[in-house]
Amino acid sequence: MNLKFKSITGFLTFFIVLLTMPIGHAIMVLVQIIFGEFYQFPAAILLGLVGFIFLMVGMGKENETTATWYGFFSGLFLWTGWVEFSFVYFAHHLNIPPEMVDGNIVTKPEYLILPSSIGLLLATGSFFFLNSQTRCRFFIWFHKNLKLNVKKISEKGISTNSYYTPPLHLQPVYKRLGLKKGSFPVSEELSKELICLPIYPSLSKLNQEYIINNFNKLIN
Repeated sequence: MNLKFKSITGFLTFFIVLLTMPIGHAIMVLVQIIFGEFYQFPAAILLGLVGFIFLMVGMGKENETTATWYGFFSGLFLWTGWVEFSFVYFAHHLNIPPEMVDGNIVTKPEYLILPSSIGLLLATGSFFFLNSQTRCRFFIWFHKNLKLNVKKISEKGISTNSYYTPPLHLQPVYKRLGLKKGSFPVSEELSKELICLPIYPSLSKLNQEYIINNFNKLIN
């Protein structure tokens, strides 16, 4: 298996997110201290709502860097407000006692029920991992380098993606050229309509014919 690394950007991103996870925990502790046991859950709902607003705003941003920052804070606030505090809520609701050793709390109740979410994690991960329409570069990287034809599991059997949305002149790497939306209207319109079919050196003749025949049936 030959894994192709074009850059270390993805791994740097992973470690940045990993190292910033304590920020979410710090926000959680601050909410608990500031609002107390009674008001912490309404505050958590509002925190998650702020994250949801960030998500909606970020989805409308054409600049990838700006959208990424909105997504980062969205994930941070959503996870802290609606996920982490849900463990706290259900631990309180179910009256789960903390783990004690020599009279000291070694594990809080919310952390004791954390493993119960492993099923949801696996289900969500499987959904995105087997989704050929994903735009997430993390999963696309695995699809390509592990040569997973995930679309074969779905209805049509052919993986399709859109790699040029937005078109090249609107992507961050060409920002220095000063081009804006409307500079190339034909390219911008076509970028919304095109799809990319599988094409790579190891694509077998049999699979090529399969793709061509099915695509011709689709358009005819």
